[in-house]
Amino acid sequence: MKRHFLKIDEKWSEAVVKHQKKAEVRMNDRDFQTGDEIVFEHTTPDSFAPEGFFKITHVLHNVPGLDPDYVVLSIEPNEK
Repeated sequence: MKRHFLKIDEKWSEAVVKHQKKAEVRMNDRDFQTGDEIVFEHTTPDSFAPEGFFKITHVLHNVPGLDPDYVVLSIEPNEK
């Protein structure tokens, strides 16, 4: 299991934290795997603010219409 620290725009972070947004489209430059952990951080002009821990429950490759370098990550809160 890897832990990935990913930036997220503030306009999406609230939906992720409230568990309304359950998928992320990301470039697969980190070899995302089911079971990996994501720590989302939103950017502000001067700093990063942690938004929580999430677990990748599924990685969808080769999505029609999506660049082959990208994947869709299904995510859920990772209760520690």
